[in-house]
Amino acid sequence: MVDMSIRRHIAVLCCAGLALAIVACGRPAAVDPFRLAPVPIASVKPMHGGSSLAPIRLTVHADTLWVCYKSLPLIEAWALDHPDSIRRVASVGLTDPVSVVPSSLVVGDSSFVVTDHGRGAVVEFGRDGRVRQSFDSLPDGQTGLSPLAVDEFQGVLYVADIAVRRILAIALREGRGVRESGELILTIPHDETGPLGFPSAVYVTPDGRLLVGDAKAGGVEVYTCDGRAIYKFDAVPDLVGMAAQGFAQDTVIDPSQQDEHSADPSGIRNQGRVHVADSVNRMIHVYGALGSYVLSYPQDSSLTGPSDVAVHAASRRVFVADPGSGRIVIYRYEDGGV
Repeated sequence: MVDMSIRRHIAVLCCAGLALAIVACGRPAAVDPFRLAPVPIASVKPMHGGSSLAPIRLTVHADTLWVCYKSLPLIEAWALDHPDSIRRVASVGLTDPVSVVPSSLVVGDSSFVVTDHGRGAVVEFGRDGRVRQSFDSLPDGQTGLSPLAVDEFQGVLYVADIAVRRILAIALREGRGVRESGELILTIPHDETGPLGFPSAVYVTPDGRLLVGDAKAGGVEVYTCDGRAIYKFDAVPDLVGMAAQGFAQDTVIDPSQQDEHSADPSGIRNQGRVHVADSVNRMIHVYGALGSYVLSYPQDSSLTGPSDVAVHAASRRVFVADPGSGRIVIYRYEDGGV
């Protein structure tokens, strides 16, 4: 038989333990933003002339979201000054002197470059919609282009061409070692390594790494900008592959990569996560700056087939083009800041 004093002692210990548990449960646990998925906050259905549009590509430049649409010779600018929405502020028709229908775009301070897969051309426009220059063949003058996606880095265009199944590095301006704009500097991968399966997306990181989505191979390959393969992104668990259509980087750095005792001359450790739009699996996959898989979103099948993704770092928003639903879906992410 247990002595009453012992019972009282056990009861006191149990109550104390319960009180500690209640306090612990009431205190919110620290959550690592690096492991958090963005949350949806809004969606917009662009209209033109009373008809719904199908956004296929988008990018953020200077606090403006630039969008192009399926089968339309048009680019639109959307202001990002409202925290939970976007508003159309300009439309630029691409019909002078001929109609150009963008399959992708990259925007600069005074001009933008689009690929027109249907016409087989890469075209630079001024902000007024007038053509500045156009490229439609390889240096042999006979092999036409079949450009699907484009990005720009330090005056060089990186064009995903699905006919030659490589990334074409094309000079946008004359410069050191470049005799004229439109000059083909190199092809990636190099000829001796064989072509890609189906280059569907291309993105250059701030330190100059080239991310290439290969829809046929079902993954993301990483190259140096001079064409040397260096590694691949992790496979997504429980998925056979992906059809990468677009890339964007946010501002959430990987805490596990922070090391004050080793050099990081390219600043890669301070780069944010990479978001990859996967049209086949209807998700956005998120990776660390060096290609380690982190998470995928959304989990509720609310996207019908995302074709591109863009990030506005100042407002921590992610914009996803979902042409099947005719929407631009807006998400917000946390980065640990105030």
